[in-house]
Amino acid sequence: MPVTWEYDRLVRVKTSITLPKGLLNRLDRVDKNRSALLERAALSYLTQMERQARDRRDIEIIDHNAERLNLEAMDTLEYQQLPWRGASFTWCASRVLKTHGGSAFSWW
Repeated sequence: MPVTWEYDRLVRVKTSITLPKGLLNRLDRVDKNRSALLERAALSYLTQMERQARDRRDIEIIDHNAERLNLEAMDTLEYQQLPWRGASFTWCASRVLKTHGGSAFSWW
């Protein structure tokens, strides 16, 4: 039984598109094989669009869980007792928040 994805990758379908003459001239300067060039360009564009859609979904998931994740991060910072730069003593994250305007990272 042949591998379907390989078959799909190898099969080409003839199509016709209409493009501005200037664009065709630019394409020809890059590669005389327009079909191959347009195929690579389309694959690259689709990969970029898929990556952007995946990134948007990831951001939505992070945003949905942001409050819980921030609380966990603050809890971790508090028990790690991160050192205060330039001081001979350490500050816990809750002191940093109270002293430096509410952001644990504003003092970095």
